[in-house]
Amino acid sequence: MALPGGGALRALLCGGNVKETHHHVRDVTFGEDASASRTGRGPANLATIRAAIITAIKDAGYLHIPEGRRDHTTPAGALHLHGLD
Repeated sequence: MALPGGGALRALLCGGNVKETHHHVRDVTFGEDASASRTGRGPANLATIRAAIITAIKDAGYLHIPEGRRDHTTPAGALHLHGLD
């Protein structure tokens, strides 16, 4: 059975946009494309840290990453939100 709507709808329904979605979140929320780190292991290390932060925000129950970032502006505040104070 063919899916209506062409390639974009097909990719969306079949999960083909997962990589682009993750990149969009990291780029828009964390400014990943504007990062000045371009050599060695710096970019990979920063991407790993960003992914860990996004996971922690999602695990804390946030549906929107920017909202979670706004609530986690200080280390003490972040610890308190996760019950680690």
